[in-house]
Amino acid sequence: DGLASDEQRLLCAATFKALTVVGSEKRGIRRPRRLAILCRILDVEQAELLPILDAFRQAEVTFLLPAEGVELQDSTVIDLSHESLMRVWKRLRDWVDEEANSVGIFRRLSESAALFEKGKAGLYHDPELSVARSWVEQSRPNAAWAAQYAGKFDEVMAYLERSREAAEEEERAKEAAQQRELEQAKALAEAQGQRAEEQARFSGRMKWLVSGMGLVAAFAVVAM
Repeated sequence: DGLASDEQRLLCAATFKALTVVGSEKRGIRRPRRLAILCRILDVEQAELLPILDAFRQAEVTFLLPAEGVELQDSTVIDLSHESLMRVWKRLRDWVDEEANSVGIFRRLSESAALFEKGKAGLYHDPELSVARSWVEQSRPNAAWAAQYAGKFDEVMAYLERSREAAEEEERAKEAAQQRELEQAKALAEAQGQRAEEQARFSGRMKWLVSGMGLVAAFAVVAM
């Protein structure tokens, strides 16, 4: 909460997610990163990341290593000071769970993309498509992040884009079909209205004809 902006707080969350991973026993474990690799995963310049690292390296905090006073270089390994942080710091546990959820979404996407290329699966559709697109918008994954999980980032994003295009094309086709149905219903209603008007005019003419014939008959009777 003491960080300077919401952008820094988001970067802070992403940093701790990159430094942790869910282990085989469904609990978080440390995942040390060299500073240069961490910057690539987070897609930020080192100068942008240093304020976050320094905030958690200072003497009264010491959540991250190396400790305050050690100059950070590209090759410096950034790590949690102790694995117990993931047991006692609830916010970090939540971040670990969020990262695990992101990894799950990405791996399902990767599997679907690979099967699609082999002709063994189709494109994504809702609700899976909406979930995946929302995840991309919120998490903003990149190739360096995906490489941690042996994923083919470009192929996955291309698959997701094709799924989006297909879904939008399907939606346009559906709207066009609905528009055609609406126009057909409108034309049918107009035709029915015209027939009703013609029937009304015909009925009116028949009434006049019947009335005229009645007068003729009356005159004939009088004449007789």
